[in-house]
Amino acid sequence: MKKFKIYPIINGVSDFRDYTAYIENIVIKNSLENGLPFGYIDFNDTDGDILSKFNNLQIGAAVDFKVVQDEQDEEFVQNLKIEDWVILRVIAKNREKNGNNLLVRLIFGNKMFLYKDMTNHCFAPQSNSEIIKQVLEDETRGCSFELVESDYPDNEPIKRFKVQESDWEFLKNKIVSVSSYKKTPMYLYSDLSSKFHFSSIATMSSKNPNALLYLTQNTEEEGKALEQFINDYNAKELDQPIEFTLDIGQKEALESMNRQFSIFDSKMCTVFSGVKGPMSKIENDSSQLAKYYPIDFSFAATTQNGSSIATINNHDLNDAYNLLNNSLKGFDSMFTLNIKTRFNSELLNIGSCIALFYSKNHWANGKWILTESELSVDKMGNSSIDLKIVRPTFSGKKSKTTLENYGSLFSR
Repeated sequence: MKKFKIYPIINGVSDFRDYTAYIENIVIKNSLENGLPFGYIDFNDTDGDILSKFNNLQIGAAVDFKVVQDEQDEEFVQNLKIEDWVILRVIAKNREKNGNNLLVRLIFGNKMFLYKDMTNHCFAPQSNSEIIKQVLEDETRGCSFELVESDYPDNEPIKRFKVQESDWEFLKNKIVSVSSYKKTPMYLYSDLSSKFHFSSIATMSSKNPNALLYLTQNTEEEGKALEQFINDYNAKELDQPIEFTLDIGQKEALESMNRQFSIFDSKMCTVFSGVKGPMSKIENDSSQLAKYYPIDFSFAATTQNGSSIATINNHDLNDAYNLLNNSLKGFDSMFTLNIKTRFNSELLNIGSCIALFYSKNHWANGKWILTESELSVDKMGNSSIDLKIVRPTFSGKKSKTTLENYGSLFSR
C-alpha cells in the first residue's frame, strides 16, 4: 500500500512538517447533499504544548495543506488539492487528570462555512444558475468563489429575494430547491479546491467514467470479462474494494415515490393536485422510457403513507413544480453502494461518474455516481477512502438503461 501524510500550514506561518509525528489521523469529508467539504486533524499532544506551536491561532485563519509522500509517485496524489480553506473550530480534551496528554482536534473547511454575508438583496429576473454565479463571485463578503460547471435549469426567470439569511442559506433554500434540469433535481457543491459545481445527476451520469472499481475477479473467465469491461468504458482501473455494502430500496427512496401534492396558483387562483412520480433521465424522450420503474408499482403503492401530502403555497407555479421534482431526490438513491477502498485521488471528486464491475453479466455493472467521499489517513500514513455511490435508475436510452435494458424495469 502506498503511503503519504498531510500536514497543515496555518496563516502561512505555522508549518507542521516537523510535527507530523503529533498527527494521529486526518479525515476529509464531502457530499453532494451538504455541498461544502470539511475535515479535521487529531493531534496527540503528550506534553500538552502543541497549541503553543500555532502562530496567530484563530477561527477563520487560512489553512494550506502539503502532502509528504513515502514514494515518488506524483500521479498517486495529484488530485489531492485542498485549497483556500479556513479553521472552523479547535477542540482540546485532556486524556489524563494532570492536564497532559491532550487530544487536540483542528477542524477546517470551505470558507463559505464562515463568510455568512447577511445583507438583504433583490435579484432581477434571471436564470437560477446566473444568480448562483453572481452570489459566488460577489467579493463584498470578503472572498469570492468560482462556478466552474453549471447546467441550465428549467426555471422561469423571476425576482428572487435574499432576506435575513446567509449567502449559502439563500442559495440552498431558495435557489437550488426550486431548480431542476430535465425535470430532475440539481445539486450545488464545492470540490476540495473550492471550485463550485451546479449540476444534476442526469448530467453526471451522461459523462464518461473517470475511474473503475471491481468487486470480484475470482476466475480466469471473470478476469477476461473485467478486461473487456475496462476497454468498453475506457476507464482507469482501480484497486478492489476492501469491503462494501449494497442497499436496494432504502426507506428514503421508497418514501419519495409517487408523492401526493396540492399546489395553489396565486395568479390564477387555481389548485392543482395529483401524484408526482419520478422522472426518467433519458437521452431521447421519444423512447417513452418514462413509464418504466425499477420497482413494481403495486408494491410501491403499499409502502406509501397515504396521509403524506406535499402542500405548496405562496410560490410561483414553475417553482412549485421544481420543488416537487426535488422532493423525489431520494429516489436517485434507490440503488446505493457503500464502499471502503484504498485511497486513490481519482475517487476524491464527488459528482464524478464511476464505472463498477460487480461480476460477469451482473446487472450492477456500469455507471454509478459518487455522492459521498471520506478520506482517512492514519499516523503511519496508511490511507483509505469511504465512498457512497448511487445508480440513477432510469438514465440512458430505452435500448440500454442503467439496468442494461428496460426489460429489467417494471411498466406502469
